[in-house]
Amino acid sequence: MTNIARWKEYFRTIHAPAQFVEAGFYFAISAAMERRVWVSSGSNKIYANQFVLFVAPAGVGKGLVTNVVDYALRENKQPDNKEDPLIRFGPTSGSYQRLIGRMAERSKIKPYTENGKVIPYAYASAVVVLDEFTSFFTESANEAVTFFCQVWTGNIPYERDTNSKGLKFIKNPSLSLIAGTTPKNLQKLLKYDIIGTGLDRRMLIVYAAQNEWRQFEIPHHTPDQEAAMAHIVAHIRKLTEVVGPLVYTDEARDYC
Repeated sequence: MTNIARWKEYFRTIHAPAQFVEAGFYFAISAAMERRVWVSSGSNKIYANQFVLFVAPAGVGKGLVTNVVDYALRENKQPDNKEDPLIRFGPTSGSYQRLIGRMAERSKIKPYTENGKVIPYAYASAVVVLDEFTSFFTESANEAVTFFCQVWTGNIPYERDTNSKGLKFIKNPSLSLIAGTTPKNLQKLLKYDIIGTGLDRRMLIVYAAQNEWRQFEIPHHTPDQEAAMAHIVAHIRKLTEVVGPLVYTDEARDYC
C-alpha cells in the first residue's frame, strides 16, 4: 500500500471532501521537508513548500483535514523535549508579526554532503495551520502580503525593523501554510487588496461545495486506520532527516 493510499484509508470514514483529503496529504509531505530539500536549476533552487487554501461553506470539512495534517506533522517530537515537535510550527492565530518573530528565533543548522564535501546548512522554516486564513490580514495587510510572497520562494532573506521589537532577520526562510476559509471571507481579501498582488498566484486554492457524504457522527478509527496513520507519521520522521538537492537517476532525468 502506498502512503497516499494509507492516508485515504485513514479518512475512509470521515466525510471531508476528497479533494481536501488529497491536497492535505501532499501538503503534509512537502511541509515535513521544510527547506531541506530542493530542485536545483543553476543558481535557483525550488523548494517543496506550499500555500494551500481550502475554500468551502461552513461545515464542509476544512478543519477535518487540517486537524489531521497538524497531528501528523506534530506527532514526532524532539528527543530531549517530548512537548516540542521536530518540525517547527508558527502561531495558530494572531498577526504575521508573531510568525516573523517565531521564525527568526528558531532557526536550524543541518549539514549535508555535496561532491564529497560536508556543508553546514542554516535555514528558518515554519509550518502554519490556520482555521481561518483571513486572520493574518486584519491589519498591515500590504506588509503581510509582502512577507508571505517573499518567504514562499525561500530564496531571499527577510528583514523587518519595528519600533517596538527591533530588527528581525530571517536567513533562508521557508513557510508552509495550510488554511481554510469560506467564500464570503475570501471576498473580504479584496478589501485588503490581497487578490491580484501575487499571493493568490502562489496559492493552491481547493474548493468544495459540500461534504463527500452526509454524516452525523464520525466513528472511531479502526486498527487498520490507526496503523495506516502510524506508518505515515514514521515516514514523516524519516523526511525530517533528509537534507540536500534532489538527485535524479539518468533514466528519471531523461523522462522529465
